[in-house]
Amino acid sequence: MMIALIKKDLSFLFKSSIGYLYILTFFSFSYWYYSKYIFIHDQATMTSFFYISHLLLLVLIPAITMRSWSEDKRSGMLDFLKTFPLTEWEHILSKFASALLFFLLILVSTLPLIILPIYFGNPDIGLIVSGYIALFLLGSSLISIGLFTSSLTKNQMLSFLFSLGINYGFYFLSTPLFINSMPSYISRFSQLFSINYHYTYLSKGVLDFHSAFFFILLTFFFLFLNNIVFHYQRAQP
Repeated sequence: MMIALIKKDLSFLFKSSIGYLYILTFFSFSYWYYSKYIFIHDQATMTSFFYISHLLLLVLIPAITMRSWSEDKRSGMLDFLKTFPLTEWEHILSKFASALLFFLLILVSTLPLIILPIYFGNPDIGLIVSGYIALFLLGSSLISIGLFTSSLTKNQMLSFLFSLGINYGFYFLSTPLFINSMPSYISRFSQLFSINYHYTYLSKGVLDFHSAFFFILLTFFFLFLNNIVFHYQRAQP
């Protein structure tokens, strides 16, 4: 039944062509920014790709997840799902798995970009691998945030805006604007909760356990919040 639910969510993304639009949008913007550094600035690395990609995901992931629970609520599908002999966690992990599989397809679509730095230079393969690991961990945590916000409302746009707000809230905790406006003891502590801070470490080849653990913990935290919301909604008549 979990596989059936995963197929249902994936089929919506592709049958409506919206999934192809998401992939094309991400690939087009990332390739444009990335190729600019390859051909204009003569930098045969993927650093620019990993930089622009994580900014795009802050917006793209909420767009992918905004309908996950919201559409089920609006269409009445949620009431039907309540009758399935699945645990609450199985329901949530089905949603998470479908969004994560789709996100992996987006990452796979960018693999041809590796050809450019290999052709024009001698890139650090380890740096490329760590960059993709960082993107995967970031995407996983953003998906869990998006699923949580989608579980709170029937309105997809509200879900999108709420998710976007949380994403950028975690992002700005390590930006100069926030750090310079806060006392030093607060700014040093706030960086520990910044997705930008941890992503930067991982994408630059610093495979720090604490940064990886942060994204894993963030993912499970919002999945746990999603479970609380789903438990409450499932108990409603």
